[in-house]
Amino acid sequence: MDIMSIVTVLWFTIKPYLLLIILLLVLLLLSQIIGRAGWKRSTSLSLWLLSFAIAIVAMLMAPMITDSELRYVLTWVDKLSLLAVGIGGFIYSWLLFRPWLIKRK
Repeated sequence: MDIMSIVTVLWFTIKPYLLLIILLLVLLLLSQIIGRAGWKRSTSLSLWLLSFAIAIVAMLMAPMITDSELRYVLTWVDKLSLLAVGIGGFIYSWLLFRPWLIKRK
């Protein structure tokens, strides 16, 4: 398989979610621009707990979004993919909510 075939498959895979991806990137960018003044503060426990809860919800909803079910997650590749979704959801939500859920020193 040549590189253009791989790019074509990736494009058709990402195409249904392209608007959602752009919306999430714009939301993250706006969140970081608005909260730029708060970088000298420390993070609170509520930020970590909220990010962890969002990661768990993302892990539970990922099979449903891809027209699958959680009971079909059997192989180590499936479990690793589900873990990657959880880690990505945690990092994204932590970056998104950090400007608002921080304590002033």
